Amino acid sequence: MKHFFLTIALIVLSTFAFAQYTDSNTTINQKYSDSNRYSNSDKGKVYAFFDGGCYFSSKLSDIYSVMKFEPSFDYTIGFGFKYTSTKEIELSYTGANPAAIYSWDDKSIRYSCHVHYFLLGYSEQIAEFYSIRPFYSVGLGASYLTLKQQSGYNPLEEEPNTSKTWNFAAAIGAGLKYDITDSFGIKLQGRFLVPMSFTGLGISIVNLRPYITFGSYSFSINGDVSLGAYYNF
Repeated sequence: MKHFFLTIALIVLSTFAFAQYTDSNTTINQKYSDSNRYSNSDKGKVYAFFDGGCYFSSKLSDIYSVMKFEPSFDYTIGFGFKYTSTKEIELSYTGANPAAIYSWDDKSIRYSCHVHYFLLGYSEQIAEFYSIRPFYSVGLGASYLTLKQQSGYNPLEEEPNTSKTWNFAAAIGAGLKYDITDSFGIKLQGRFLVPMSFTGLGISIVNLRPYITFGSYSFSINGDVSLGAYYNF
C-alpha cells in the first residue's frame, strides 16, 4: 500500500511538472511568434518612409586652401518594395542645406549650399527580436551640389560666385527598425554618403588580354544620422 501511494504521488508530481513545462514552453513559443508576427506577412508590400536628422560633411583641403561644411538638418523621403520578408529595394531623395566657408591666406568666402541625393538602394534585415529589426543598406545614384556666395571676398562684385555640380554617388548605412503595428513603424539609421567623380576610361592589354579600366575619386565624405517612420500599404 505504501508503494501504491508513493507511485500515485510520483504520477501526480510528474503530471504537474509536465503541465508546468508545457505551459512555459507555450508561453515561450507565443512570445517568439509575437516577436516575428510581421515577418511572414511583409513579402510583396510597398511602403513609404520619411527620415529627418543631422547631415555632416568632411572638410576639403590642400596646401593652399580649405573648405569647411557646417552640420545641418537633412530629410529623406522615398518608397520601397519588400520582395522577400527581409530584403527590400528603395528609391529615395535626400536634401540638406549646409553652410560652407572657403578660406585661403587671409581671405574667406561664405557659401550657402544645397545638397541633393537621388539613390536606388538595397536593404536587408539581418535579425529580429521582439519586433526590433537590425538592417544594413547600400545604394547608388547621383548627387547634385549648388554653392552660392553669401559674403566674403569676391573680385567680381557685380556677380555672386556660384557653382553647380552633378556627380555619381554611393551610400552605405545601418540601423534599427521597430514595428509598432503591422503597417506602421519607426527607424533609426546612420549613413555615409559619398559623391564620386570619374577621371577617365581606358583599355589596357595584359598578357594579350584586353581590360577596360576607369578611375574615380571622392571629393568628400558626407553622412547623416536620422530618425524616421515608415508605413506599409
